Amino acid sequence: MRVTNNVVLTAADVMSEVTAKIEQLVLPEGYAWNVTGETEEESEVLLDLGVLAIVAVFLIFLLIVLQFNSLSIPVLVMSTVYLAIAGSLIGLFITSTPIGFMTVAGFIALAGIVVPSLYTVVAIQKEKKRAKKEAQNPLSI
Repeated sequence: MRVTNNVVLTAADVMSEVTAKIEQLVLPEGYAWNVTGETEEESEVLLDLGVLAIVAVFLIFLLIVLQFNSLSIPVLVMSTVYLAIAGSLIGLFITSTPIGFMTVAGFIALAGIVVPSLYTVVAIQKEKKRAKKEAQNPLSI
């Protein structure tokens, strides 16, 4: 990050400025330019993380469906992930923080905290409901 006149510039911001200036240049025939290094690596890593996040959410959804034999509970659990990420995005917008690798890693960590927490709450509520039903009808098998 670079601060210029109280404006925070990330590597992506600087790279877009440099790219715009290079595109204005007239290169001799046979010459070309391309972006490599950190910018290229970051783009590839963020794309891979996005794909992995989608696969992970689908697998978690599938496991919860198999655990609870219901579609409504996994939808409830997965909705908390999206609400948590939406809240994080609002916070990033308010603080003018750019989205980068560490932000995406934070989103993944947040999902890793939110899902097991709500899963535990749902499992406890389901167990209490079952115990209450057994207490009301103790002779049923």
